[in-house]
Amino acid sequence: MRKDAVVAWLFLAPSAVGFALFYLVPFIMGVFYSFVDSPVDRHFAGLDNYRELLMSESFRKAVTNTFYFSAVSVPLNLTLSLGLAVLLNANLYLQKWLRTAYVLPLVVPVASIVFVWQLLFDWNGSVNAWLSSFGTERVDWMKTDAARYVIIVVYLWKNIGYNVVLFWRVCSKSRRIIMKPRMWKELGAYGSLAASLLSI
Repeated sequence: MRKDAVVAWLFLAPSAVGFALFYLVPFIMGVFYSFVDSPVDRHFAGLDNYRELLMSESFRKAVTNTFYFSAVSVPLNLTLSLGLAVLLNANLYLQKWLRTAYVLPLVVPVASIVFVWQLLFDWNGSVNAWLSSFGTERVDWMKTDAARYVIIVVYLWKNIGYNVVLFWRVCSKSRRIIMKPRMWKELGAYGSLAASLLSI
């Protein structure tokens, strides 16, 4: 038993060292620096830094935007993912190609995604070019409140595929285990969705 514990710790050691070096130590240092006036002088400042942070207009705006993003994007992500998973669970045309299309954004590098979406939503980007062709004024997507919606759309496009795969696997398993195929046909679309939700 002791030998197994030693082997287990040897396997865990690289991950533990990496976690401590890149996550735990920086976190502890960040907490320490939050209570001093400067990383150089390191004079204890108490809660002054936190009071100044709470009084900052930029911080309050960042908190508001974060809550707004979470309140909108998370429910949308789950709802759309479940709906797409139920559709993929049905006998659709080009079903395999659709599964690949949903998962493809997961393997695209983040830097490439930012570059492509900047080209789309830039002042002289493709979206504003399409709006101009229909006689609509250009929108400064990146420097106005519209940036919220752009970030939400990019987030959904990037991350929805992961949840689709998870929900689809649950739906496909419940379809085989809980009910017979004939019963799924009798339930219809809404009944199938309800049964999938109950299985989850």
